[in-house]
Amino acid sequence: MRLGSDSASGNGSSGGVRRLLHLDVLRGLAILLVLGRHFPKEMSADSSMFLAIWHRVGWVGVDLFFVLSGFLVGGLLFGEFQRRGEIDIRRFLIRRSFKIWPSYAAYLAVAGLLLFLLEVPGNAAERGWETFRALRANLLHIQNYAGTRYSHTWSLAVEEHFYLALPLLLLCMLWIRRRATDNTQNFRFVPALFLTVAVLCLAGRVLAAWHWSQFSWRLHMAPTHLRIDSLFGGVCLAYFATFYRDQLLTLQRLRLWMLFCGTICFAPALFLDVEATPFVYTFGLSFLILGSMALVCWAWLKGQQEQKGEANPGLQVIGQMGIYSYSIYLWHAPYCQELSVPLAQMLGVSSTVVLLAIYLAIAIVPGIVLFGLIEKPALALRNRWFADVMVRKPTDTPALPLRAAA
Repeated sequence: MRLGSDSASGNGSSGGVRRLLHLDVLRGLAILLVLGRHFPKEMSADSSMFLAIWHRVGWVGVDLFFVLSGFLVGGLLFGEFQRRGEIDIRRFLIRRSFKIWPSYAAYLAVAGLLLFLLEVPGNAAERGWETFRALRANLLHIQNYAGTRYSHTWSLAVEEHFYLALPLLLLCMLWIRRRATDNTQNFRFVPALFLTVAVLCLAGRVLAAWHWSQFSWRLHMAPTHLRIDSLFGGVCLAYFATFYRDQLLTLQRLRLWMLFCGTICFAPALFLDVEATPFVYTFGLSFLILGSMALVCWAWLKGQQEQKGEANPGLQVIGQMGIYSYSIYLWHAPYCQELSVPLAQMLGVSSTVVLLAIYLAIAIVPGIVLFGLIEKPALALRNRWFADVMVRKPTDTPALPLRAAA
């Protein structure tokens, strides 16, 4: 199905579109925040103020991921329409599947094998059935509603629902504006759509907090209908970066203010526990969306001026973490978490600093290795079989450099 009237490839490897380092840096910071949230219990209970703050605030990394994903995916769709006058939904979903499913399927296969061999009782048939039941929600991408042992994958379900909803909504917009001659007018309802979704999600969060007074991540934080406003915030930003690029570039002088204001929006999470503070998981999430949008806009504006190789090594390391972030996020839990403390005990380690180093190594290194073994080859196949627009039409006007990896 095509919508009529991807610029950068998912791994940034084709078409010659350079990566924007500062978008990768945001992704790297987001995965580091999440790793802090998932400290082993022995570390989470540590008296270190630094670790306590890292653990308390770490969950906001997912919100930053959501806005980034909306920005990058929205940029792909808007960029394709700007270049070709149409959006190929089938091709978009196939390319998304190559990004998400190879690593995810491998993760579920390993998780299922470990469950079958080590944890589920009974004969082979009973263990097979119980293993399937344990993974059923993950296979259907409803784990954010049904719950799962692999609780960190709830965010993947939200993103998958978003990948299905966004093209359909853009199709509706194109049908409504089918006689428009100005490309900027075809998606003129995107800002209004974001505001509508943001208000509805906030209302839903407030109602959930009122109806269920006892905090539950599955009830208050994980449902798609309460969190998809973050992704649409990124789409709204991508709309302006694509169709009003020159106007957005005039905000360069405000770049540092965006960085400052975006960071301030994250401040409540530094001091307030999400589980004990309804404000944080209702109105606070809306502030996080605005803050994440400001940070993404800052990174994009910064990227329009950056020159290859000019960044300091620290930023380059964090940016590289951003490239590996999906694989790290997927593989770090729950088994990498569970291994760090027994390994430290086996080595006779009692220092929290050393335990932290062991945990981060076990959480990060497998993700990097499996990126090279699974995700990178899958993206290479994707770009060969379902080539990016930049690859298929090298003579076209260069695409706008909206994005890092998508």
